[in-house]
Amino acid sequence: MGDKKAMSFYDQHSLRLFTQYQSVSAERVHGAWLHLLPSTPGLVCDIGAGAGRDALWLHSLGWTVVALEPAQGLRTLARAHSPSAIDWLDDGLPNLSSLSDRKAQFDLVLISAVWMHLDRAQRDVAMASVSQLLKPEGLLVISLRFGPDDGRNFYTVRFTELHASAALHGLTCVFEQQQDDAYGREQVAWHTACFKCHARGSDDN
Repeated sequence: MGDKKAMSFYDQHSLRLFTQYQSVSAERVHGAWLHLLPSTPGLVCDIGAGAGRDALWLHSLGWTVVALEPAQGLRTLARAHSPSAIDWLDDGLPNLSSLSDRKAQFDLVLISAVWMHLDRAQRDVAMASVSQLLKPEGLLVISLRFGPDDGRNFYTVRFTELHASAALHGLTCVFEQQQDDAYGREQVAWHTACFKCHARGSDDN
């Protein structure tokens, strides 16, 4: 994760956040876009995997999971409560340096509650990085938190910017959903945007 203040927050409060994140099911958080998942599980990259709830859920559905989490406290707890089949990496947006030499392409990239921790310049780099991870017709899911900053250091993200940045890198929005906070926080709301990767031509890099 590019923002050091945010990463420090997640490290300092890792045990409390781990317990909080595990208190609500992944199906409840992500239920709105589950109809977009392919019928056959493939390779998924969970960027900003936090407590490992979503990584574990996707693993249970048959997905091969690569989980990226830059906050050491959360990553240590998540790894300890995950099966060895989940590949945990110390990495995050915007550059995703640990994946650069793997040359893996993913059927699904999940970025839940991370994008608003990046400033505008970092978001531009991040979208370029993420677009290169997706297979043709791969699915990118980004969830954004809106509400008061509790010390995690949020940046304002405009939907028009998100759509324009995605389109610049060959991604088309196929679904959007606004929803209340799963933890019942009245001032917190979420917006999820799902994008499909265009089929790349043979001369694409």
